[in-house]
Amino acid sequence: MAFCNKCGAQLLDGAAFCTNCGAQAGAPAQPQYQAQPQYQQQPQYAPQPQYQPQYQPQYQPQQKPSGVYGLGKAIAGAILSIFAFSFGVVAMIFGEEAVYMLNNRYYYNAYYGYSSTYYTWEEIEAVGATGMIMAILAIPLCILSIIFGAQSIRNFKYARKELGTKPIATLIIGISALSFGVLAAIFTLAGFFMSVSVM
Repeated sequence: MAFCNKCGAQLLDGAAFCTNCGAQAGAPAQPQYQAQPQYQQQPQYAPQPQYQPQYQPQYQPQQKPSGVYGLGKAIAGAILSIFAFSFGVVAMIFGEEAVYMLNNRYYYNAYYGYSSTYYTWEEIEAVGATGMIMAILAIPLCILSIIFGAQSIRNFKYARKELGTKPIATLIIGISALSFGVLAAIFTLAGFFMSVSVM
């Protein structure tokens, strides 16, 4: 019994061709090749540099200050200058009174023909000590009022140049604080030295 060399089917006796596939009987079998899968070469990519996020500062819009920039310090300086001026005036009044009492301590009694005293040393020293205490209290107030007034004027210049605003109120009150502070310092020193002169 013969078999087909191509498909392997059984051949009839004396058949010249295979009834199954039609191949000629006795023809050598052709090798069958199975299609090999084709592999595509993967493209090679250059390594990408590792991404490092960079810090981006968040933009914060700058708020434009109002026309009262530095006003708080100017008001503080003005208040201090008022107290300093008050203490300085009182110190000067007491110092001047102490000098007056010292210069007019004695008077001549023409009727009795002898000198007498209007004021005692204790009274003169008490008035002088009061004036000196008021001057000592006024000195730090004068210094602070002058500093705050000067800083207020500087704040006005800074706001006008750098911030584009003109805080007029700060300038006016700052100049007032500076002026009263200087004037209070003059009265304070005058009262202090007059009070010390009678001690």
